[in-house]
Amino acid sequence: MTDQATTDIDAIVSSLPADWQVPARQYLAAYAAAATTEQRDSIRQDVVNATIAEGRSRGWCTEADRALTAAFGAPDTSCADCGVEVWFNSDGYDCRGHRQTVRDADGFDLDGRNVGGYDRDGFDRYGFNAEGFNRDGFDRNDRDREGFNLRGHNRDGYDRDGYDRSGYSREGYDREGYDRSGFNQEHTDRDGRSEFRFNLNGRDAEGFDREGRDRHGCDRDGFDSNGYDSDGYNRDGYDRHGHGRDGLDLAGLQRYRFDIDGYDSDGYGSSGYDRDGNRRADHEARGTKPRR
Repeated sequence: MTDQATTDIDAIVSSLPADWQVPARQYLAAYAAAATTEQRDSIRQDVVNATIAEGRSRGWCTEADRALTAAFGAPDTSCADCGVEVWFNSDGYDCRGHRQTVRDADGFDLDGRNVGGYDRDGFDRYGFNAEGFNRDGFDRNDRDREGFNLRGHNRDGYDRDGYDRSGYSREGYDREGYDRSGFNQEHTDRDGRSEFRFNLNGRDAEGFDREGRDRHGCDRDGFDSNGYDSDGYNRDGYDRHGHGRDGLDLAGLQRYRFDIDGYDSDGYGSSGYDRDGNRRADHEARGTKPRR
């Protein structure tokens, strides 16, 4: 802006609302009386800030800009929003609330963004760079440069090692090299048995299918898919009711201790409750016994 003297303070002040004329006159008088350039620049900035603030609160932005131009000459800035020469305060805002577009030597504005809208690290206001990736290396679809998502799977559902969510490769083999039927690329299972030993019914000479189960659905150890053998016992030796082959449960109690009504000699059923629905602990706490 120019540094013209405020030779006609009365003419400048008269363009302002009446109640603002006194403080405006004091500001301009101080500016005219300033002894050094530094003092004049400081006072001028105070005048600009105060005038813009008053103009904004009172709704006379046009008058505020006109008065500042009359006092100090035309500003060397312009507003990209309203398209006219206006004044900006020290925070970079004009009377209408528009932000001043000023760029430093590197081409960045007051918000630290260049003409393309990117900050000094190369990211836009949404956090993506010109290639469309954020600071963590993912695009707007949460995929990295190689196409893998946050969980490490590509668009086909395979991880970086080439396995899907079930743990199988495109060729159908797991990480140990076996397919879903348990055979590797040499067509042998983990025990070295050939895949081609099965007859037309899909069973080998021992009567097991490709999943290693016999006609009864039991594996080579004699257990079905629920973990019980042909006698109804699991690998720990207990049946579905929790009794071992000796007839005792985990607590060492006899499975055949219950009478025709389903209660043992103490009056408790197999579920641990008496005829009235009380537990053993309930009776022990009260010092009572089950009804017989």
